[in-house]
Amino acid sequence: MIGVALRLCVSITLLARGWLTYRWDSPIRGLCWHEEALTPLIEAWAGVSWEYYAAHSDAAITTGLQLGGLCLMVSAILPWLPLGRRWLTLLALPAMLVLGLDAWARIVASGYQHGSFLEKAMQCGTPWVWLLALHRSEATRALSLVIRLLAAATFIGHGLYAVGYHPVPWHYQSMTYDITGMSTESTLLFLRVAGYLDFAVAVAIFIRPAERWALGYMVLWGGATALARYLSQPGSPDPWLVETLVRTAHWLLPLILLGCWRLKLAQSSVEP
Repeated sequence: MIGVALRLCVSITLLARGWLTYRWDSPIRGLCWHEEALTPLIEAWAGVSWEYYAAHSDAAITTGLQLGGLCLMVSAILPWLPLGRRWLTLLALPAMLVLGLDAWARIVASGYQHGSFLEKAMQCGTPWVWLLALHRSEATRALSLVIRLLAAATFIGHGLYAVGYHPVPWHYQSMTYDITGMSTESTLLFLRVAGYLDFAVAVAIFIRPAERWALGYMVLWGGATALARYLSQPGSPDPWLVETLVRTAHWLLPLILLGCWRLKLAQSSVEP
């Protein structure tokens, strides 16, 4: 069951991000219009000016993003194919590149904020966890450590925004208000408390006596924050339901770790 859950996590992440990229665009477009970085490359390789590129590149960029979205969606079937490890790894690389490029574009768009860098860890890391599982037993210490590091990074990233280290995103506030009806002051206080709890569980998952409680919190809070995207806009399944699905890793990876913990506990109870 743990292996099925991991494959499902990979498939949903790739399928959802692929649809969002194909249907609703991606900040990768912003990278393609980064004048300072691209002008020397365009002039050297294409032999045209930045002004010409800016005036004629939109259609090509749109097509490229749609192809990237299709690549992600098609790659969602890879975890279920009866192929060898080497082939699965090679076939997954293009999708992992698109996923990573999308995350990097979001980081650039944020002004290289630390929280933006960290919060993408679980979504981008899910395919890597799956590939690691292909080469190692699903209950190995290395696999467990990788998932913990990804989970800690994502929750710390969210916490940095929630406590106000970075400006609290408006969509954090609006989702909380739409679902709970709290005032602005109460909303900011609620988010601040949630942010400090994010920091606490990011540490607690590495402490043996507290790990299962921290993982349980991550499952519940990761699922709640993902579902909040849709609950705040219940009449708009596309894209808001898809925005919920693309965050599946935020609760399913901790749940997989809980499953590994219970499996280890069950095995130890039957050993002589």
